[in-house]
Amino acid sequence: MRGTVSEGQANVTVNGKPAAVSNRSYQVDNIELIEGTNTLTVQGADQVGKRDHGAQHGDLQGAGCKHIELTAGQGQRAKIRATLGQSLKVKLLDELGNPAANKPVVFRVTEGDGVLAPGQSDASQAVIRSTDGSGFATTSLQVGSRAGNGNNHVTAKAVGFDGQIEFLASADPNPGNKVSVTRGTTSEARRASRCRCRSWWW
Repeated sequence: MRGTVSEGQANVTVNGKPAAVSNRSYQVDNIELIEGTNTLTVQGADQVGKRDHGAQHGDLQGAGCKHIELTAGQGQRAKIRATLGQSLKVKLLDELGNPAANKPVVFRVTEGDGVLAPGQSDASQAVIRSTDGSGFATTSLQVGSRAGNGNNHVTAKAVGFDGQIEFLASADPNPGNKVSVTRGTTSEARRASRCRCRSWWW
């Protein structure tokens, strides 16, 4: 979709729930999921009534298997190129629900040009973090250069553990700090002003 599409220019729903639209991206929270296969149906319409839709299927794993859980950091906002206030945090659990320590978790940016672990020696769009004694693994995220709702995506997964966590973060624009002249120049404006003054006295 070309150009900038924001709230008021398009309507998007996910499973019937309205989404927040900003700069060609959308986000909706608190979609109810059940154990097993879930379907997310997305419908959109623009200002002139043109409509489109799509569906995505995914499985929600239940207890009784080695899996990864989201613990903290979901749904945050920051100015473009700023670091989120809270780290992205996941937890690994074994078949009995006990924390899995010293296991590698791969965090990867999958949408946007954000950077994981900013300011650290391994800052990149993909980093590996080992779980601590309580099964937790964390990393920080600097959001990308484009403003939008939920337009920064990071996945977290671990080999041998079911599931994958997807973090969504939003980037807000910085306030404007300059004015650009797109037609004419200051000297041309002064000349035009002098001409108008002379015409008045003539």
